Parts: sequence; C-alpha cells; structure tokens
Amino acid sequence: MTFFVKLASMVFSQRYYVPAILGNVLQLKSHSQKLLFGTVIHYTIGINFAAVFLYLWHYFPTFHSFPTALMYGAVCGILAVLAWSLIIYASKYTLVSEVKIYLVLIFFGHLIFSAAMWLFGFGVIH
Repeated sequence: MTFFVKLASMVFSQRYYVPAILGNVLQLKSHSQKLLFGTVIHYTIGINFAAVFLYLWHYFPTFHSFPTALMYGAVCGILAVLAWSLIIYASKYTLVSEVKIYLVLIFFGHLIFSAAMWLFGFGVIH
C-alpha cells in the first residue's frame, strides 16, 4: 500500500505519503517526530487491518474467495476515507491540496492491500 501511495504521489505530483501527513496532522515540532509517530500509527493500523483479515480467513471459510477479500478491502477503504475526511477537515490540514484525489487513493489503496494479502499471504499458500 505504501508503494501504491508513493507511486500515486509521483503520478499526481503531490505528497501523499501517509506517515508524513499523519505526523503533520498531529502538529508535532520536528520533522523526525512527525515521521516517527506517523509511521508508528500508520503501521499499527495496517497490522490491525491484516490481523482482522487473518482472523476472518481462519474462522470464516467463505472469506477465502478473492471477491470477499476485495469486499473487505472496500469496507476498510470506506472506513479509512471517513476517518481521513474527519482528520483532514477537523485539523484544517492544508498540505493535501487535492483532498478528493487523496481520499480516492486511500480507498483504492485498501483494495490493493486486501488483494495482495489474499494473493500473496493467504490465497496462494492455502
């Protein structure tokens, strides 16, 4: 997902690096603090996303299909878009000039992350 966002940053000539945006929203003083806390928060959320995916995979055999994995990604993507909308607008964060594009990227990033987890982490192995 991080690779997808970095690639989108290059394509759209915008800085969509999630840990940096999280760090800026937290209004921390130093650049290193912003990146550190943004990265920790971002990867903690990602690990939880993967843990729930693994739980569903283990306890619900119907979750083994690719379409179901994509639906999980879509649900998580919608939740992420809602959360990011609140974060951006509540903090009046202005460094993301194209908020709508960023939110669309976040949604599709979750679809890609979910598909990759299914394909490389679970779908191929089982």
